Amino acid sequence: MTLYEALIEAGVECSNYYSDLHFPANDKSKEVLKKFPNVYRTMFTSNITKELMYEAPFAFDPYWQANDE
Repeated sequence: MTLYEALIEAGVECSNYYSDLHFPANDKSKEVLKKFPNVYRTMFTSNITKELMYEAPFAFDPYWQANDE
């Protein structure tokens, strides 16, 4: 299971910028991240919602699936 799949399964709302996965820094996402300690991520504040977010580069699975076709 990938980070993206685990976040979706946990009900965490995800977005992306090309292949970079964005998701809120909340209790649900922090629990999921415990299962993926080696996934690189940074944090930023959303300009739209002013919410603290994670960014995981290259982790948005649908981007890679679309480019495989």
